[in-house]
Amino acid sequence: NGVLTNLMARVFPNMDKTWFTGYWAVLFVMTFSCTSNHMIFLRNAMRAVDFQTVEAARNMGASQWTILRRVVLPVLLPSLFAVTILTFITGLCAMSAPLLVGGKDFQTINPMIQQFAEMTTTSAKSLAATLSLILGLATMILLAVLTAIERRGHYMSVSKVKTKIVKQKINNPVVNVLVHIYAWALFVIYVIPVVLIVLFSFSDSAHIQQRQLDFSTFSLKNYGELLAKTTAYKPFLVSIIYSALAAAIVGALVIVACRYIQKRRNSLSATALEYSLMLPWLLPSTMIALSLLLAFNQPRWYMFNTPLIATLQLLLIGYVIIKLPFTMRMTKAAFFSLDNALEDAAKNLGAGGLYTFRRVIFPVLLPTVMAIAALNFNGLLTDYDMSVFLHHPANPTLGVKIKSLTEEMGNSSDGVALTFVYAVLMMIISAVVLYLVYGRGGKDNIKE
Repeated sequence: NGVLTNLMARVFPNMDKTWFTGYWAVLFVMTFSCTSNHMIFLRNAMRAVDFQTVEAARNMGASQWTILRRVVLPVLLPSLFAVTILTFITGLCAMSAPLLVGGKDFQTINPMIQQFAEMTTTSAKSLAATLSLILGLATMILLAVLTAIERRGHYMSVSKVKTKIVKQKINNPVVNVLVHIYAWALFVIYVIPVVLIVLFSFSDSAHIQQRQLDFSTFSLKNYGELLAKTTAYKPFLVSIIYSALAAAIVGALVIVACRYIQKRRNSLSATALEYSLMLPWLLPSTMIALSLLLAFNQPRWYMFNTPLIATLQLLLIGYVIIKLPFTMRMTKAAFFSLDNALEDAAKNLGAGGLYTFRRVIFPVLLPTVMAIAALNFNGLLTDYDMSVFLHHPANPTLGVKIKSLTEEMGNSSDGVALTFVYAVLMMIISAVVLYLVYGRGGKDNIKE
């Protein structure tokens, strides 16, 4: 009985109002929720395309389609492989979309693992561990295949002076119209949920349950309740604190690790350290969470003989682990793009290793480090897959709270409107972070 479903029911009275459930609904939601990875990575990759190569191909008589397929696409392939890996892992480990729109007859492996892990019997927990191993094996197989394809090589411009890419007009009128229709259709698909969420955040619970917009009922009552009730704003604060701490800790750990790898890049220890930090990328977050539950459920000496189950520390450990690979990959790229002449000059002037890193290297890395920390904060703020396993019962995170509120939508009006208020606040924070990371640097200004 959603807004769009009710509108379509007026045009098609005999339509099934439960049409947006099952496999195709989950596929639709996951497809459009994962495009942020493409926007972030492919946007930067597109900027790296040397426009001189495009001009050279055009001067040789190549068509726009040939240039796109033979010149531009090969340069984008490394980023496409990276985004494919991220998207596959996100889809394989999906938890929220299958639970919300999958319906009763649709099952994915991650929600099944959660159900078995929450059971008290030993056989159920063993089955959850087995399913986690299968999930991890499937991820490793895909990563191995994509890595083998990626090792075939990629293309890049070797010109000494590159030219920035210039927007191109599609010459074929039919293709031009089709591309514009496609672009505007995507725009509508992306904007409609955002607009409806903002509008419903000002509505009362009764109209939200009926999926009806009545501008006469709009008020700031929902936002006032968020600030007035501890149970309403506490999950928001818990997620902010967890996300900020995890982003800071993982950033510090990876910086030290990357410095060690840079100094000893050809040693066995550096290689082992690098691959160990990339291991969480091979394992679904569900498998990592379940492993943490099994590892810290008994008193052991390295835990000061205190189990960490149902403690505040365990979720923080999980957050740090799942963000290690992404932070490692991006920070390592920043380290190895440094000019060695800077460090050599500092050493020639008598500066020590720590002083050189603190006053010469780290200031150059700081913009990249801050950008990665901001992205990690953004991603952890709405995390559900890891939080649902490891959160403290008295301190639920934002993702867990929103999931519990969505389950109450059909039965109770209490807190239903808070889900939309949470969503609006998350969108505001995400927009601010993305602006600070990408908006201000959108013109590729480099400070000397």
